[in-house]
Amino acid sequence: MLCALSVLLLSFTSGFGERRLACSSETGELWYTCNGSGLYYLTFNMEPCLKNKAKGFTLNFTVIPMKKLENINLKIDMWHENQMVRNFLGSYFLGSFCKDKETPDSQVCELIKGESLTDSHYFTTKLYILPKGRYNLTVALSDGTGHEIYSCECTGTIK
Repeated sequence: MLCALSVLLLSFTSGFGERRLACSSETGELWYTCNGSGLYYLTFNMEPCLKNKAKGFTLNFTVIPMKKLENINLKIDMWHENQMVRNFLGSYFLGSFCKDKETPDSQVCELIKGESLTDSHYFTTKLYILPKGRYNLTVALSDGTGHEIYSCECTGTIK
């Protein structure tokens, strides 16, 4: 579920500085505010939405970059009820998705400036049970050279 929540949070950034509802269900909801200058457009939907014990989820997304995405680095900080979640991959998840073609099936790595991609991916998850309460996440994307592409402040509530 932690992986699902992280991918979800990374993938919903369509608003610039405006608080938006990303996902809502009987088990939770997710709000976000994002800023950045590296993407023209990025939006998503996810099924199921914030469901504990889910074996996986489908992420549908559309993205339009402002430049060719040759290297994407991701950093996520996660808190539950204002306490840093230490078991979330050491509090930080740093990954390079497009470097050295480590993800040959990912069309995102081959996008050029202004080109749009609409795609769908299924992600399997471990059967984490997230405690009820409020979650805050900071998600930052960079291009591998220190230039920020996008950042998001997210608030999720597990009911």
